[in-house]
Amino acid sequence: MSSSKKFCVFLVLFSAAVFVFGPVSTAGAEEKYTINCIAGFAKSTQVTTFFINDFMKSVQMAADQKYPGQLKMVFKGGPELVPINEQIVALQKGMVDLMYSAPGFYVSKMPELDMMNLTTLKPWEERAVGLYDYLDKLHNEKVNAHFLVRNGIGRGFQFGLIKPVEKLEDFKGMGIRGNPTTVQIVKALGANPVQVAPADVYTALERGVVQAHITPPIMLRTLGLVKVTKYLLSPQFFDTPNVLIVNLDTWKKLPKHLQDLMTEEADKHARNFVAYNTDLEKNEKEFFKSQGMKFIDLPKAEADKLLKLTSDTMIQVVTEKAPNEGRKILEFYQKKP
Repeated sequence: MSSSKKFCVFLVLFSAAVFVFGPVSTAGAEEKYTINCIAGFAKSTQVTTFFINDFMKSVQMAADQKYPGQLKMVFKGGPELVPINEQIVALQKGMVDLMYSAPGFYVSKMPELDMMNLTTLKPWEERAVGLYDYLDKLHNEKVNAHFLVRNGIGRGFQFGLIKPVEKLEDFKGMGIRGNPTTVQIVKALGANPVQVAPADVYTALERGVVQAHITPPIMLRTLGLVKVTKYLLSPQFFDTPNVLIVNLDTWKKLPKHLQDLMTEEADKHARNFVAYNTDLEKNEKEFFKSQGMKFIDLPKAEADKLLKLTSDTMIQVVTEKAPNEGRKILEFYQKKP
């Protein structure tokens, strides 16, 4: 069954459940609330596993200790349940209560969120300068959601290649697999963006349909791309900003003490994720070396050109689609926490 058909089945079953049992997240006389969670990445990925073990379980443990019986966290599934690009619709409609995902998966509704890739602040610093309040306002208005936290991956994208490059000129004419966030970067390099489903990237590289991909290095093993990625190019660019957002109606139903508990645990989770991914990337690179992957560092002049190109291109793309919101987000990044 295709992902879209699964989503339709999920929609029908959800509608029936609402009709029979009422909304997903409700409180009865005993003040019990259920938070049904979904992820934009498969459960087997490191990021989703960490989200479940570090955030969901911590929230559940804290709730059980402070407010026994009042809150239940449930992981419903990932893209196998609801296709990535349709998950935001499921959240909007209250089919799920909390979504862990990448803003890039719902930029069709909020194009300004691509500007989050340019952050130089840690998640807790973004809250301190007021960015979270602004993002919450935008999410309230555009996708019926409460912005809870950016979970602080703290690591960016890199080019993985099947042949080496020495300068940006070498990218011209190359077929590169990216995503909606990076497609304009590919074009700005004079390369050709190629649409390839995540499951087909390995085969596309193996057959030379594409000669490179743009992927956070911590995802290479999860996506099965280590063997076919012969070279990993530095520097990294952008800060891949995964987020946790909550259906707004669900959030408003929660009593303040549970809202505060989830916010507190989300902030802890963001800090933990920064540390986790720093260690993970170090360990992954050692593994890459053991598999024969070679690392390329662009000369400083070329590296600076790449970083400027990626930043300038992203700002141009976002401000064309969402000029006011994009510039406002950029202003927050200029503030000191």
